[in-house]
Amino acid sequence: MRAWCEGRMFSAYDVGQSKPAPDVFLHAAKTLGVRSNECAVIEDSPSGFEAAANAQMRCFAYLPDRGTTPVNLFGAHKFHDMRDLPNMLGLNG
Repeated sequence: MRAWCEGRMFSAYDVGQSKPAPDVFLHAAKTLGVRSNECAVIEDSPSGFEAAANAQMRCFAYLPDRGTTPVNLFGAHKFHDMRDLPNMLGLNG
C-alpha cells in the first residue's frame, strides 16, 4: 500500500493551513494534475467535510458509528461501511 501512495500523501504541513481550509485538498489536486470537480474526498471529520465543500470536491463522510452523525455534513454523502465505498464511487461495474 505504501508504494501505491508514494508521492500521493499530503498534509496541512505541505500548505500551512489545516482543515476546514481547502488548501490541502486543492494542493493534492494540483500536484496530481486533477481538477477539483473531478476529485472525491473520503473524510471522517466535520472539518474535513467542510474543507472538501470549500474545495468544491465531492465528499464521502465515513461514519462507522451509526449512532453519531455530525450536525452538518456540508453536502457529504454519508456511509458506514468501507465495503460500500467502491460502489458509491462507481468502481463496481
